[in-house]
Amino acid sequence: MSATPSTEVVRIEQRTCDCGCAQPYPSHVGLLRYGASETVFEAALMHGEAKQPHLWVLLGTGPWFDDDSRNCWLTVHAWLDDGNILTSIADPSGSPFTDEDACGGRWLSREDVLAQEGALEWAIARRLQLVAQVPAIALHLGAEA
Repeated sequence: MSATPSTEVVRIEQRTCDCGCAQPYPSHVGLLRYGASETVFEAALMHGEAKQPHLWVLLGTGPWFDDDSRNCWLTVHAWLDDGNILTSIADPSGSPFTDEDACGGRWLSREDVLAQEGALEWAIARRLQLVAQVPAIALHLGAEA
């Protein structure tokens, strides 16, 4: 594996928001490679109430818990505020992702992620990688890829 991070978008699909607004949005699914590791991602390019861009990212990881061998999934939410991209670890219940997206894995709560040493930094690094390497995501958030 290359030490240079790389991102591969495997497919882009149109989805419809299920919050009641029924707005369509593109969802990018693929692989993030970094160091000798890789992770699966899904990135939902959505808009908020005032049409401001929001990015929701679902990241797949290996098992985190000794008593549960399922792969884990964490949720990242990014949005613009005064021209800056803000990033937060989110609970999955507020995201556009479904149980089907998690492929039978274990959803991680915000508390689960923040309790794991290095997990917050890892998640933010993956969000930065997506913005830097996927032009459609950078354009959505008004950043330069």
